[in-house]
Amino acid sequence: MEKTFKVAAKRTKKKYDGFSLDIQKNGKFPLLTTSNVVLEDGGLRCGIGLEKMYNNNWDEIVYDMTQSHVDSVFYLWDRLSGGNGTKVLGYLTETGVFYVYDETQGQFVKKHSFACPMKMVSTIRREKGKAYYCSMLFGYNGFYMYSTLEGLVQLSSRSLKPMGCFCGGRAFYTVDGHTVLYSALYEPEKITLALDQGGSFTIPSEYGILTGMETLFDRVYLFFEQEICYVDVRGDARDMRVEKVAYGGGKIAGKTVKDLSVGGKRAFFMAEDGIYVLNGERVWRVAKNLDLQIGSVAESKSATFENSYFVTYTGKDGLRYAVAVDAESEEGFFSVPFLGLCSYAREAFCAVDGAWHKVTYNGDLPAWAAYEAYSGWTDFDMNGRKTLEQIELFGEGSCTVTVQSDEKEKSWDCTFVDGRCVLDTALRGKRFALRFILKKGCKLKGLETTVQRLQGKFA
Repeated sequence: MEKTFKVAAKRTKKKYDGFSLDIQKNGKFPLLTTSNVVLEDGGLRCGIGLEKMYNNNWDEIVYDMTQSHVDSVFYLWDRLSGGNGTKVLGYLTETGVFYVYDETQGQFVKKHSFACPMKMVSTIRREKGKAYYCSMLFGYNGFYMYSTLEGLVQLSSRSLKPMGCFCGGRAFYTVDGHTVLYSALYEPEKITLALDQGGSFTIPSEYGILTGMETLFDRVYLFFEQEICYVDVRGDARDMRVEKVAYGGGKIAGKTVKDLSVGGKRAFFMAEDGIYVLNGERVWRVAKNLDLQIGSVAESKSATFENSYFVTYTGKDGLRYAVAVDAESEEGFFSVPFLGLCSYAREAFCAVDGAWHKVTYNGDLPAWAAYEAYSGWTDFDMNGRKTLEQIELFGEGSCTVTVQSDEKEKSWDCTFVDGRCVLDTALRGKRFALRFILKKGCKLKGLETTVQRLQGKFA
């Protein structure tokens, strides 16, 4: 008599009402990692993208980034208060070569070689009762003002570190790791010592070396290697006091400090052991869902856009990485490794593939990047060999889904109809992994799996 086998002992359906980067979160489908994808209200949507920058006529893409080693990209801005003013595109290289986009030539033109790293800060000047918005560039061979009318003008040959900010009507600079200079009110070029005018203060040596400055809550926050303090700049200069903020993390990368003006006024920064947020009085670590594997933060760059903070760094494998952190959820996701990442006027800019781009949501990505999310291996809470019979996805737009078992791999192109898309997967194995590639505008809200346990010769 021929022997028969029982094929199925159990069929289970399991519905996930969203996604999570926390494997312990009930009711959510666990993801191992994401790239350029935002977790929002439990769902997945396309995250950071890029928008190519055009000239003022919007008929020619501004590509000609003539130097590959871009340090920062920005708008140069000058106008009278209440006026329309003028803003042009500019960038600095890591060695301090300064370029400005020339509309008549349709390309970036070299304006000056400072022969050292430089910092650009937007400031306000007052002359004859009128306020002027202007761009200040400063570094080891002095500081300069750039305007579209006068061009580049050197204001002082005094050597400054390429680090500073503008707060409370004053510009703040530093000449070394312990001394902070401040300018006269609305005269950012005047830093000579005078009562309630330009002056300086020295930070006690136990704080370590100053690595960064940022404006937050009408205060200037000073970031040292492993300490943070602030100076309240309201009122007279003689009333400035240095106050310490408790911090117990690793060495701070000063170039990564950025103020996020929305979502509760906070500053974000990267240290050698992770990403942190400062709300004025307290510091805590965020993006704990990511295994950052930070190798070096020496050449890190950062920016903010809407409700997100972006930072680039070098991993332990020597490759460049970028992470975006949502200020509300405090979760992070990996993104495109931008060059020249910089914030200006509540926008973020970068250089990718030799072109100037604005960072945006749901934008385009380079050909080598994608909106992706990966799950780890899962047995769907069922031991042994099984068949993943079906996956029903809920969402909108289009995406590609790849399902891998420990025996085989299949892919499907999905387009949602009435918010649903059903995949007859029919894959056998003991465990499975899913990969989602979202098309522009796609949102994934959840999924339901149907799994059948195998017995007999199929188990």
